[in-house]
Amino acid sequence: MPYTNFFYSDQNWRSDLYSTNCNDLHSYPQRTFEKYPPNSVLSISHMDITVEPNIYEKKLKGIANITITHKPKLILPSESIRSYIKLNAVDFFSVSVSGKDIYHHSYDGNFIHIYWSSPFEGEEYRNVSISWKVLRPVSGIMFQNPINSTHYLDQVAFSATENGLYRARYWLPCIDYPGFKHTFEISIIHQADHIATANGQFSESHQLLTHKNLYMNSTKFVNNLPWYKLNIFNISPILNYKIIFYPCLAFLIL
Repeated sequence: MPYTNFFYSDQNWRSDLYSTNCNDLHSYPQRTFEKYPPNSVLSISHMDITVEPNIYEKKLKGIANITITHKPKLILPSESIRSYIKLNAVDFFSVSVSGKDIYHHSYDGNFIHIYWSSPFEGEEYRNVSISWKVLRPVSGIMFQNPINSTHYLDQVAFSATENGLYRARYWLPCIDYPGFKHTFEISIIHQADHIATANGQFSESHQLLTHKNLYMNSTKFVNNLPWYKLNIFNISPILNYKIIFYPCLAFLIL
């Protein structure tokens, strides 16, 4: 039973149930489809991600080297099923896809579609490289910039991801459904006066010179355990950094 009167002092839950069913009548098939992962024998087993969030312009660019793995089944699927995968990616731009034996890819604003010239066999894996950009994403990652703001003048500039279900797709090309797990490495490029934290074990940090002749830091984290909450990070200023424990944090820039 989806609704009970547990949260109600009267019987208003009945009208709420009726209203919900009426309002969702036309969107129900799509909502049901979105609730479950795609029926595919291809999945992500590992992601090596490099992201460069721009806190002040509220945008992010990234490159992901993704390992796609074939999961054999008792009944061998058709060649078309074993030659295609789609990744969640909402409102991206400047999307580029490359990889061995990829003969076609497309992006429709919600999914990146990748087609190989030959089907996967056995427990075969193949690597795909995807680059992308996002501007002012509506979910999944937040940017706080107190400059020129009348409401947050006493706050610090920071960027952080949130990884509730169906939110990673707004900043990361992925299979964004419950139950999908994979290992990952994430490198976060950020200002030298900021600190970055993320899920996984700290690996290294080094300075680099960007194409704009700016010195930035690159901080890397590695998670060798399959993680279904994907990659969360946070970036924030060093002087304002506080140690905070996030049970599902992928990255944080303070």
